[in-house]
Amino acid sequence: MLKLLNYSRYYGYKKVLNSINFELKKNQIVCILGPNGAGKTTFLEGILSHHRQGKTEIYFNSKKIQTIQEHYEFLKHISYLGHEPGVFLDLTLMENLEYIYDLYKPVKKNLYSKNEILEFIDRIGLYNRRNDLIRNYSRGMKQRAGLLRSIITKPEILLLDEPITGLDIKGKEFLVEFLDRYKTYGSCLIVTHDDEIFQSITDRYVYLHKGNIIADIPNEKYNKQAKEKIYELMNRFI
Repeated sequence: MLKLLNYSRYYGYKKVLNSINFELKKNQIVCILGPNGAGKTTFLEGILSHHRQGKTEIYFNSKKIQTIQEHYEFLKHISYLGHEPGVFLDLTLMENLEYIYDLYKPVKKNLYSKNEILEFIDRIGLYNRRNDLIRNYSRGMKQRAGLLRSIITKPEILLLDEPITGLDIKGKEFLVEFLDRYKTYGSCLIVTHDDEIFQSITDRYVYLHKGNIIADIPNEKYNKQAKEKIYELMNRFI
C-alpha cells in the first residue's frame, strides 16, 4: 500500500533519516518504537511533505508520487494525529467534525455516515460535551477530540504520533477497539513508547535508532528475548 525507498529527511545539514526502505502493507498496523530523537515523528511527518529530500521515493498503491498534484491526491487518503490534537479551540466538537467532514465530502465517497460519527463520539465518552467549546475541554478530552478528527474521514492510511498521550482508560479502549475494526480496510502507523497496549492488534514492531531501522519484527516473534536483543543493539551504538 505505502512504500518508501531511500527515505531521507534532513534538518538543515543534519540527516535525521538515513535512506530507509520501508513498506506498509494493506490491512496492517505497525508500531514504530525507539528512543527520543530516533526520528520517529520525522518518519511520519516526512510522508506528509511533498518535498522529497535526497533520493526519496514514495509509492502509494504501487504508483510513484512525483508531482505536487499527485501528492495532493495522495493526501486525500491519509489522516494524521500529531502531538497536538489539531482542532479549533473556539469551535465545539460537533463544529470541528462537521467542518472536516464538509471539506472531505466533495472529494471522498466512502466517508462514515453522520450516525456512525455520533456513535464514535458516544463510545469515546464525549457525547454529552459534543456541543461545548474545545477550549473548555481537559487535555485528555482534547486528545480524544483530535482522535475523532483524524478518523472521521475514513482514511486508507492513518498516522498516529503517540496517540494515547492524555487518554484515560476509556479513550485507550476506544482507540484499540476502533483500530481493530479499522484494519479491515485501512493501514496504520503508530509512533508509541508503549508496545503493550497495541499488542493485540499490531502486525509488526519497527525500531528506529539514529535515523535507521534496526529491527522489523512480526508480532508472533516479538517477545522479551527479541526486545533484549534490540536494546543490546541500541546500547552498542549509543
